[in-house]
Amino acid sequence: MIKAHQNKIFSFYSFKGGVGRTQLLANIASYLCYYKDARVLILDWDMEAPGVHFFFDKRNEEIHKRGIIGILKAYTEMAEQEKTNEFSKEDYPNLYVSPDDVFSLLAPNESTKGKIDLLPAGNYSLQYDFFMQNAAFDWGNFYRKLGGGDHLENLKNDLKALEYDYIFIDSRTGINDYTNIVNIQMSDCDVLVMAPTEQNFAGCKLLANKIRGSKYIQDGYRKGFVLPILSRFVEESQDRKHWLKRFIEDFAYLLPALSKHEMKNPRKTFDEQYFFKTKLNHTQIMGEKIFFQNKEDNFSINDTLENNIINIAHFLTNIKENDAIDFQEGEENTNNTSDNKPKTDAEAYYNMGNSFAFLQKYDDAIIQYKKAIEIKPKYHEAWNNLGNSFAFLQKYDDAIIQYKKAIEIKPKYHEAWNNLGIVYAKLEEYAQAILAYKKAIETKPDDHEAWNNLGSAYAESQDYAQAILAYKKAIEIKPDDHKAWNNLGIAYAKLEEYAQAILAFQKAIEIKPDDHEAWNNLGIAYAKLENYAQALLAYKKAIKIKPDFHEVWNNLGIAYYNQQDYAQAILAFQKALEIKPEFENPIFDMACAYSLMRDKTNALAYLQKSIALNPTWKEEAKIDTDFEWLWADADFLALVGKV
Repeated sequence: MIKAHQNKIFSFYSFKGGVGRTQLLANIASYLCYYKDARVLILDWDMEAPGVHFFFDKRNEEIHKRGIIGILKAYTEMAEQEKTNEFSKEDYPNLYVSPDDVFSLLAPNESTKGKIDLLPAGNYSLQYDFFMQNAAFDWGNFYRKLGGGDHLENLKNDLKALEYDYIFIDSRTGINDYTNIVNIQMSDCDVLVMAPTEQNFAGCKLLANKIRGSKYIQDGYRKGFVLPILSRFVEESQDRKHWLKRFIEDFAYLLPALSKHEMKNPRKTFDEQYFFKTKLNHTQIMGEKIFFQNKEDNFSINDTLENNIINIAHFLTNIKENDAIDFQEGEENTNNTSDNKPKTDAEAYYNMGNSFAFLQKYDDAIIQYKKAIEIKPKYHEAWNNLGNSFAFLQKYDDAIIQYKKAIEIKPKYHEAWNNLGIVYAKLEEYAQAILAYKKAIETKPDDHEAWNNLGSAYAESQDYAQAILAYKKAIEIKPDDHKAWNNLGIAYAKLEEYAQAILAFQKAIEIKPDDHEAWNNLGIAYAKLENYAQALLAYKKAIKIKPDFHEVWNNLGIAYYNQQDYAQAILAFQKALEIKPEFENPIFDMACAYSLMRDKTNALAYLQKSIALNPTWKEEAKIDTDFEWLWADADFLALVGKV
């Protein structure tokens, strides 16, 4: 089995047109970009009617890229010529996605550090040629005769390793030649958007069953994540209860596969929680409409359509990061009734608080949670989320008070115990943090996050043996937890067990190849074993992923220094300083490197700069043998004093 990267690809599908599928995709992408500074890649796989770019005010004439069809055509020609389907990206980069293939829909700007890029279906500037090329493409020949499925798997994994936080596919309507490719193989989660009509429901249910019953999923290549979304819903319609009932009957069975916890009553949860948070009410919209166009947009938090687009984005984020959505079941956790309305004003305020918190408007969230608690004093979830909002504002003492109140109401509330531990750790009260994490684990022994947090608290207390045990338990519960693997490596490194540390860092990287911190840590571990060649490779990989990572530039310089390549070391140190001018270590290290190159002028100039930042470097220079040849030099002595 080909191992997939941790990032996930989400496809957006509708059986019929006109249900708002592309509008939903574009708005979620825009929201994530502006409000979460996310980097989003959109693949327009609607070959017959591509158009996602119109939502971002781009025209066909602007897009001169070969597109998806061009990449697949290049593969077809190469496979026919070479009589094989094994083409690595290193040897055949033209068969994969390159930066030249993407078109910028939204570049980083003063409103966001994020971006939205498009991999178009084809070259839209030559529309007739594109449509003819698409019509002539033989999907059967590509997939069955030329082994295109294996190449698509490689292409999928390569896409997920690119520097994007989210990857979305806009899929074609109906059932067509490439439905299996887009909605089963290329996707990790399918968002099925449908209007309340018989043909929409029948078509989406057919595809949902096709996805979940596919051999691709049965063989373990992906999970059967399918997210049904009811669009064009009219609250005032006399038929609303009929279609709500039908929606529950036809699609509630999809929810347990998405849930973090065992779901006792999928229909109840679907009715009372899921539908209320995801329905897209019918709105009279002219043209392509984006609701989220900068962080300062004052859209109404009460607007169900906009609010639920945010909820869906939140669900996708949970699936991406946690492989699940945390649906809370039970009487106290129910947010709304089968008539799709909040049970009480307390729950309405609570939902408002959650929405503000998701938008990172924590002061507003606090006001709403307090209103909920005023009406319902034993609302433990509101107390917990109130604590979260205080914690995000770094008001940790206030957060502790709220978490303790939530625990007083519900003593076995593992989330509140875990959150309490996190806040104690923020205050560097690690003994208290450890007690809180242990309480969370006592309540929920399979909470891998609590085990990982417990390990970190032990590590901060310098009890690395206990930290290792906790990290291993987190990994036992969730083997693909790259953070736990990275933390395990750090703990081994602290005990100077560098071979074990390297294995742990390599595992973290296998799971998440774009984890720049794990690459940096791997480089440090290799350097500790004096394997500087491997250290350099690891540092360079970290820099490729995160070019502004000043610490790894410094580490790269040290590795070059240890290889006695002082010129390259100086270049790396200069880059670290360019990123962080007040970074002391590379300034002193540059003085050392210049001294070893017998460049007295630069050696003393950088030594003077380091002393100006921190006078303790004077004493260091007096004992550092890199300066030994200068110890009797008058200019050196004038700078540092008597040796």
